Amino acid sequence: MADIETIGDRIGLPSHMKITTVSPKEQEEGDTLNAQNSYTVLVNPESYQVIHRTEYVEDQAFNSARATYRFNKVAPESFKIELLFDSTGSLGKVPFINKRTVLEQINHFLQLGFPREADECDKKNLIQLYIIWGDMLFKGLLEEVDITYSHFDATGSPIRAV
Repeated sequence: MADIETIGDRIGLPSHMKITTVSPKEQEEGDTLNAQNSYTVLVNPESYQVIHRTEYVEDQAFNSARATYRFNKVAPESFKIELLFDSTGSLGKVPFINKRTVLEQINHFLQLGFPREADECDKKNLIQLYIIWGDMLFKGLLEEVDITYSHFDATGSPIRAV
């Protein structure tokens, strides 16, 4: 595992969760993080979920009443987290938000994690994400994002989302 304190100091806010496309090893080698390849979480999550799963093949012989199971593989770890996007002002002044709207914050996050272009084989480019928070380092691909907008201003623009 990487030296998280050093990485946190370099990315600016060691106590806030950071989601980046630059690996901790690349970061230690001197690559600089910029606003386009990293996202600082506004409020650290209350919890996160890591899922370990195995897969089995179910076989049932002809004229048999019972199925038998055979180990197939260990599925990759998955990680679930709930992030808060907010521009209500109720959290005080947050330096890395810089008066960005909720939609701008969400678009920044989506630009970081979702594939943007198809290559010549018509396959999406894979974007490896690194989630760094305290001693936790998770490396993976963004599979799904569900957004719930919960607070709106007078014009109907969202000011809070999860």
